[in-house]
Amino acid sequence: FNLDDINLAHLFLRLHNNERVTVFLNGRQVRQEGGHSPGYRWSPLGELGKLALRKGENVIAVVCEKGQHKTFVDAGLVELKPAK
Repeated sequence: FNLDDINLAHLFLRLHNNERVTVFLNGRQVRQEGGHSPGYRWSPLGELGKLALRKGENVIAVVCEKGQHKTFVDAGLVELKPAK
């Protein structure tokens, strides 16, 4: 994904998974979550994640460990903006 601006105030990581996941931004580990989530979790990206972002091209990578059941993960970055 591409970013024109990296000064994003309210950046969240949105995850839905059924096994342990590790999230990387531009090669830096920014989050690790364990176990099943019954729905989407919204977590602030935090300073570590924001420092991994750069103007231009960025890469998000997600590793989902294989468990006893079928494995799935859905992940994304979301900027929440105040209502006007």
